Formats: sequence, C-alpha cells, structure tokens
Amino acid sequence: MVWGGGGFPPPHSTSFKANAMLGRILMEMNNSPEPLTVSEISRRLGIDRSALEGMLETLVRLGKLEEGSVREAGCGYGGA
Repeated sequence: MVWGGGGFPPPHSTSFKANAMLGRILMEMNNSPEPLTVSEISRRLGIDRSALEGMLETLVRLGKLEEGSVREAGCGYGGA
C-alpha cells in the first residue's frame, strides 16, 4: 500500500478510518469525568457494541488502554 506524505494512510482508506475511530474512543474516554461503560461509549459514538468491543481489544493490544479502564462487569474490560 502506498501512503501519502508523513507516513499516514490517505483519508479515504480503511486504515485511516479505523485509526480515526480508535482516536475518537480514546478522546471520549479521556474527556469523561468518570469511567464509561461499553454501552455508554457505543451510544455516544454510534458504534455497534460488538464492533466497539473489538476496537477496545485493539487498544489494549496496542498499549493505549488498560483492561479495567471501561466500567461494566462481564464486558471483558472492567469491573468485577
């Protein structure tokens, strides 16, 4: 794949859109005064919950998010 200047994928590419969505998730979490649930993030960003869970797994794998950062028991990311 040939990318544009600066090593970033072109704005119409799937990689660019995925990275933008991951950034939106992190921004939403950082801007919240309290931990969010998966359902809250899903609703706020208009992302299907199952797709969001996969994105959260990606963020954990990349070291951008720690397990337990998202509040909600049974979702694999938070609580008890």
